[in-house]
Amino acid sequence: MSGGSPCTACEQLVLLDKKIKDTLNVLQQFQEAAFELKSQRNRQHDLLVNRLPTELLGRPLIRDQEKCKQPSWKTKSSTWRLSRVCRAWRDIIRCTRQLWTSIVVDVDEEDRGYAEFINDLFQRSGALPVWVKLYQPIRRYTSCSREGLPSPHTTRLLEIVNTHSGRWKSSRTDIEPRILQYVCGNPASTTCCLALFHGAQALTHLTLGEFWLDYDLPSKPSKPVVHAALRAFKIDDEGKHIGRLLDVLQLPSLEEMHIDHHNTDPLTDLITRSGCRLQHLTVKMPGDFDRPADGENGMIHLLEHTPSLLALALQTTFVTDLLFRRLGPPTREASPTSADSNKQGPAFLPLLHTLAIHVFLNFDFEWHSIANMFSPSADSLGSARQALKNFELQIYGKVGDPHPPQGSDLFKIEEDSAKRLLAVRENGINVTILDPRNYEMLVASDSISPSAPANSV
Repeated sequence: MSGGSPCTACEQLVLLDKKIKDTLNVLQQFQEAAFELKSQRNRQHDLLVNRLPTELLGRPLIRDQEKCKQPSWKTKSSTWRLSRVCRAWRDIIRCTRQLWTSIVVDVDEEDRGYAEFINDLFQRSGALPVWVKLYQPIRRYTSCSREGLPSPHTTRLLEIVNTHSGRWKSSRTDIEPRILQYVCGNPASTTCCLALFHGAQALTHLTLGEFWLDYDLPSKPSKPVVHAALRAFKIDDEGKHIGRLLDVLQLPSLEEMHIDHHNTDPLTDLITRSGCRLQHLTVKMPGDFDRPADGENGMIHLLEHTPSLLALALQTTFVTDLLFRRLGPPTREASPTSADSNKQGPAFLPLLHTLAIHVFLNFDFEWHSIANMFSPSADSLGSARQALKNFELQIYGKVGDPHPPQGSDLFKIEEDSAKRLLAVRENGINVTILDPRNYEMLVASDSISPSAPANSV
């Protein structure tokens, strides 16, 4: 740096850097030699293994595939770290198509050769059904999210992905709408993600993440878009026009639904129109504190159309005891004569096995409405709910009375109801009721201290 001749330290550092480089080269040669020796060893030993077909040799890896981490796309590696095994096993992995059926695509990746890398992953899976995830690491949503064309590298990636859409078995999309409209379709002739339902007819599981619709869907068609294979449909985010999307679909094989929306009517219409037998339902429904009955009545109306439901998870803003009373047996007050009760239709959600509800409760909530689901009171008609084996109630808080009695326990369960629910738990049914601090509320009356948080060790 001074412009003079190198000092002694500089000369020694240059020599040391050269030795480090030479040592690394030697180390790499040692590693390559070790890989080759491992291959020779495998050829000379385990003769039975060498005679087995690659499909059978790859089976242990297939069984362990779920434990594999997601691939590192920056280094263009697959879920299989081929450098850790000898060449013989690398060939086995490459030839076993079942090991290449999970493909994650970063539609914003601009690295040279990435598109060919993704195409190679699809080719390695042969003609087998594939699980595909499309995502953007950084979403660039704008107020006019349909404007602008994708970049050339994104267009090339989507061309590759769309070529294999007939093999999609499961798919998740976390991409902005202007990109989503290119999946399985042409934005000049299709809108939103409707082309996906046309193009991926073998799809059984679909998740739409970060679902935005800043532009209108077309008017409701005379014929709905039918997808006969889809069994599980999940919309991760609340979109303004989710209801309009559901209005144009018909999903006769739908068994599982996850939705985040303030209005359940479009989902009710979808189930009725599709004639499906829904078994698992998760609903996040932001409610109205001023008009809680509207959302609750809509939810009950939806559940009346799902008699095959096995598992129900509700995350709503606020509920009264109306839903729990509906889940319990009819009372004499509601059905004055036994003859009237005999004329009633099938039981409400007769097959329900698991129920999880996370809500705010009103201050005058009647706890016996929950106990009646399992052990009917004296004025009830009918027997207890037999199928329900798992019940969880997580209370976010209580609303409805700005001036509760001083010193009152806002989250105390009535003694009679608590005894009945404890008896239900002793009979082997999982009953959990948690307050806003995540403490168990259902404890024996002679307990000295409150129960520890449910997630404590």
